[in-house]
Amino acid sequence: MKTYSKFKRTAIVLSLLMAALGKESKAQLTQMGIQYFQNQYLGNPAMAGIESGLNLNIGYRQQWNSMPGAPVTQYFTADNSMSKKVGLGLNLYNDAAGLIKKTKLMGTFAYHLPLNDDDQLHFGISLGFFHIFFTNAGWSTSTPLSKTPTITVFGFK
Repeated sequence: MKTYSKFKRTAIVLSLLMAALGKESKAQLTQMGIQYFQNQYLGNPAMAGIESGLNLNIGYRQQWNSMPGAPVTQYFTADNSMSKKVGLGLNLYNDAAGLIKKTKLMGTFAYHLPLNDDDQLHFGISLGFFHIFFTNAGWSTSTPLSKTPTITVFGFK
C-alpha cells in the first residue's frame, strides 16, 4: 500500500513538472509530408542511403490555382548508400505562398548501425541553409486590401 502511494505521488509530481516545463512542442514538419511513404528521407535524415544505390526524387505541388499568391512547393532529394553503414543525401526545397518565400538546401550524413542480422539503428544529421523572406513581387497596391481574394474568402474586412 505504501509503495502505491509513493508511486502515485511521483507520477503526480512528474506530470505537473512536465506540464509546467512543456509549454511548446515542435517536431519535424515538412510541406511535402504526404510524400513520406514514398520518400522517407524527406522527413528523417537518418533514412539517407537506407536503400542501396542512388535514389532521386522530384516533387511539385500547387494548390488553390485560381487565387493570387497560391502556394507552390517544389523539392528535389538525392540520397546514396556509400557503404553498408554510411549514407549521404542532398535536399533542395522551395516554397512560395503569398508574400512568403522559403528556400532550403541541406546536406545529410547518415550512419546505419547493425544490431543483428535483421535490425539496424539509424542516425542522421543534416547541415545546410534555410532562408525565409518576404517579397512584394506580383503584389498590386492598386487593389484595396479589403478587396483581395484572400481577405474576402476568409471573411476578414
